[in-house]
Amino acid sequence: MNRSLRIYKILVCLLGICAIAGAVFLYFAQTVDYDLSIRHFAKDSPYAVAASLSVAAAAVAGVAAGFILKRKSIPVRFSKPSAFFIFTSSITAFMMLASFILAIRELSRGLPILEILRLVLLALSAAFFFLVSTREKKGDGFALLSLCPMLYALLSVLTVYFDTAYAMNSPLKSYYLLMYLSMALLFSAEARTAIRELQPFAYTFFGALCFVLSASIGLSQLAIALYDTVGHGFSVIDCALWIAISLFALSRLCSLTVGSEEETDGTDAAQITESNSNEAESDT
Repeated sequence: MNRSLRIYKILVCLLGICAIAGAVFLYFAQTVDYDLSIRHFAKDSPYAVAASLSVAAAAVAGVAAGFILKRKSIPVRFSKPSAFFIFTSSITAFMMLASFILAIRELSRGLPILEILRLVLLALSAAFFFLVSTREKKGDGFALLSLCPMLYALLSVLTVYFDTAYAMNSPLKSYYLLMYLSMALLFSAEARTAIRELQPFAYTFFGALCFVLSASIGLSQLAIALYDTVGHGFSVIDCALWIAISLFALSRLCSLTVGSEEETDGTDAAQITESNSNEAESDT
């Protein structure tokens, strides 16, 4: 059991390396090998290839970590909320609220219904992450609220997909779509945990993708936005929100642990018990 946990921690560290490498390579791909007129990387750009390989390595590490935690002989749970988890949940809520307030200023210019709905879900998502950062027991309202981040991410996927500023085959558009899709998958796993039970493999895999993609894009775009060297149009608030979500994903990955349930709270213990009983029934 301890050996499995050590391997899992090594894989999480590897995800951190992939995130930093992806951010560095993606930054240079956009500042050195990027043609803004056609919004494409240069053909066979080594930086773009290296950034893609970083994401691919993160996917492999996520699958490996998920299989380690999926072993039925090992009980999996979330440990007690750490200071890092409370901080990342709070900062995610704060950045979502800041992004919402900033976007509200655009309402006077007229926004599509889809964008207005996305903003409403963004505000509700901020409330969800604020509640996640507290240690109070959650009720049925919290379970319903847990669906809002997933819906917000899915609407963001549609917003990016129909954004005419980028061609359909734009590599950056693909990166943004993958990032928001990974967020939607992670938030769906988070909602399932709040509503029913923890699924270790799904949460680990989706969390790994969300962490690496959000961190790589957020950090690289933040550096670009601060210096305005490329002009992609994303604000510092957008980039800070992506980084905050990546840190939340990392804190969740770090809080996944194995062993006895003595250190977990009542909610998580119930989730583990139900999950293990379901697995036993499926085996029979």
